[in-house]
Amino acid sequence: MNDQELLAGFRRSRLDVFPHEDHLRVAYLLVREQGEAQGAQEFVRGLRRLAYRFGALPFMLHMTRTKAWIKLIAGEIDDPGQTSAQFLDAHPHLRRKDLLDDYYYSWGRLNSLRARITFVEGNRKPLPAPTAIS
Repeated sequence: MNDQELLAGFRRSRLDVFPHEDHLRVAYLLVREQGEAQGAQEFVRGLRRLAYRFGALPFMLHMTRTKAWIKLIAGEIDDPGQTSAQFLDAHPHLRRKDLLDDYYYSWGRLNSLRARITFVEGNRKPLPAPTAIS
């Protein structure tokens, strides 16, 4: 699926599956298009709609995981002209689902109730600052 199809499917909650790599691709596209803060807001709203569509409770969204991934992606954008696939090829470490657990958060902090309902900063290593997108 190309970037336009993926993003349209996400925005309309018409995706049948939403694996980790598609999470990364959509997050990249939204951050590239709107910046970190606005992109994160749309990403959270879209995830909640998809969760409902998939039969999960929308409030079960893990806010720290979601926003930390947005921050990681925003911090890695160095060529906003790339497709999402090109971005992931240039930053293959982002494909690691356990990246937050291994480098940025201890198990207890990331799996706390507070981290589920609101964003908390990592306690191992700071998340990267977003790069300027021009």
